[in-house]
Amino acid sequence: MVHLVYEPVTIIVSIFLSVLGAATIIWMMEAWREDDELASGIIELPEATSHRTTISLLVPARHETAVLEQTIEGVLASSYTNFEIVLIVGDDDPDTAAIAWKLANDVPGIITVAVDSNPNKSKPSALNVGLQVCSGDIVGVFDAEDDISPHLLGAVVERFDTTGAAIVQGGVQLMNTRSRWFSVRNCLEYYLWYRSRLHWHVRSGGFIPLGGNTVFIRRPVLERAGGWDESCLTEDCELGIRLGIDSAPVEIVYSPETATREETPLDFGSFIRQRTRWGQGFLQVFKKGTWLRLPSRTQRFVAIYTLLTPVWQALTVLAIPVAILGITSLKVGVNVAILTLLPALMLIWTTFLDAIALRQFGRDFGVKVGVRDIGMLAVSTLPYQLILSYSGMRAVWREIRKRTDWEKTDHAGAHRSHRLLQAGSPRPVQASTPLPE
Repeated sequence: MVHLVYEPVTIIVSIFLSVLGAATIIWMMEAWREDDELASGIIELPEATSHRTTISLLVPARHETAVLEQTIEGVLASSYTNFEIVLIVGDDDPDTAAIAWKLANDVPGIITVAVDSNPNKSKPSALNVGLQVCSGDIVGVFDAEDDISPHLLGAVVERFDTTGAAIVQGGVQLMNTRSRWFSVRNCLEYYLWYRSRLHWHVRSGGFIPLGGNTVFIRRPVLERAGGWDESCLTEDCELGIRLGIDSAPVEIVYSPETATREETPLDFGSFIRQRTRWGQGFLQVFKKGTWLRLPSRTQRFVAIYTLLTPVWQALTVLAIPVAILGITSLKVGVNVAILTLLPALMLIWTTFLDAIALRQFGRDFGVKVGVRDIGMLAVSTLPYQLILSYSGMRAVWREIRKRTDWEKTDHAGAHRSHRLLQAGSPRPVQASTPLPE
C-alpha cells in the first residue's frame, strides 16, 4: 500500500521541485540576455540633469540610532540638489527622534521631522504620515540604514524625464558577504533579484513587485492610490499591485554605481523574522484579492506565483521525508528513480550558476570574492533553502493565527565597511538647494 502511494507522490514532488528549479534558472539567466529591452534598464549616468523636478524623500526611522545620521549625510551628498527629506519617527521612540530633530536643526528647510502617533507602529503607517507633509513632484522611499549613491537621484530624474514613467524602481544591494554564514547567499539573492529577475518581470509583461526602498513614484499617482496599506506587512508589493491595476508605467533601472547598499540581517533569528514578515505579507496580498483585477492573464499568473512564494517554500520541505523513505525503505521503478534525480540536477546546476553570478557580483561592486566565498556559497545552499522553507511555514502559521504584529529588522551599519568608492569624490556634506515655495 505504501509503495502504491509513494510512487505518485514522488513523481508529483519531483516535478514540482523541478519546475521551481527551472524557473529559478530562467530568472538567473535573464540578466545576461543580449537584448535591447534589458539593456535599457541599465542606468547610464547622465552628464547633466535638470534640477527643476523636486523630490521628497521619505525615511521612516524606528529605533535606528546606530545608522540614521550617516544615512542622511549620504543623502545630503547627492549631486542632485532639489530635494527635501522627511524623517518619520514614532512618538514612543525618543532616542531616534532626538537624532532626527538634530539633523533638522542642522539643515533647516531641507529636513523635516514628522511624528507617527499611530498606536500600531509600522512602516506603511509612517510612510502615510510622511506623505501628508511632503511636497515634491516625486516621492522616494529610503530605509534608515541605506547607503545611497550621490549619483542616484540625478539618474532617477533623468529616467522619469526621458520615459514618462509613473514609477522608477532602483537597485538595492546587500554588501557584507562575510558577516554571517548565510550572508554570501543573501547578498547574491539581492543581486540576482535586482540585476535579473525584475527585468524578467518587465519582459514578461507580468506584475512588478515594488521594493520597499529606492522606489520613486510621481506624487499625484501615489495620492490617487491612497498611499500605502497600513494593514499589510509588505506594503510595497501591495502598492505595486494597485498601481499595476491602473497600468502605471514602471521603469526598472539598475547600475552598480547607483544601487543603494544595505546590510544582511544581524543574526539568524533576525533573518527568519524578516523572511516570515515578507512571506506573511505576500499571503495577505494574495488573500486581499486585488491582484485579480490586474489587466492581463500573464500579470495575474505571475502575481499568483509570486504571492504564494511562502507556500512553495514551505512545500519544498516535503521532499525530505519522501527522499528518506525512498532511500531507506522502498524500491521504485527506473523511470521514477530517474525522475527523482531531476531536482538534484537542478540544484547542482543552480549552484554552478550561483558561483558564476557571485564572481560577477564581486566585479560589479568591488567586493573580493575568493575560494572561501564560493565554498560557503555551495555549503550553505541546502541550509539556506531549509531556512526559507521554515520561514514560509512560519508565515503561513502566523497568517492562520492572524498574528500581524510587525517584526522589525534591526540594523548596525555592517554594510558600510564594504562601501564601493564612487567614481570621483563626493562633495562635502552640506545643505542642498531648498525647494521652491
